[in-house]
Amino acid sequence: MKPTVKITRIAKTRASNHLNKDVVKGLLKISEYDYFWTKADLGILFIKNQFPELATSEYYDYATSDSFFWAWWNLQWANWEAELLPVLIEHNIMQHIGLWKLEMKQLLFDSNAHHSFHHNYIKKSKIYEA
Repeated sequence: MKPTVKITRIAKTRASNHLNKDVVKGLLKISEYDYFWTKADLGILFIKNQFPELATSEYYDYATSDSFFWAWWNLQWANWEAELLPVLIEHNIMQHIGLWKLEMKQLLFDSNAHHSFHHNYIKKSKIYEA
């Protein structure tokens, strides 16, 4: 009897996120480089929105170089993209990179992302020890 391999929820989520990224890149005809820097630029803008008066401070410097922040941001991005992608495809928006970027930029103002930032990232990071 052949042993069955159980796929974990995390493995399924990673596969789904990778598939979503491939769909976006394919529909918009963008490179991995462009996709990566769009996500990174918006992550940096998210930090600036969180610390507007401290955008040049050690908090900003710490967060933008913190691997825990980028892991958190990648998860937020993937969740946002997973929810948004079907809607964007249905409304034929995935043919325009500017519209896709505009829709992804809405993540910066999402109340769930702000709550998660304070509840998950700030509480668990060492940002105030920096």
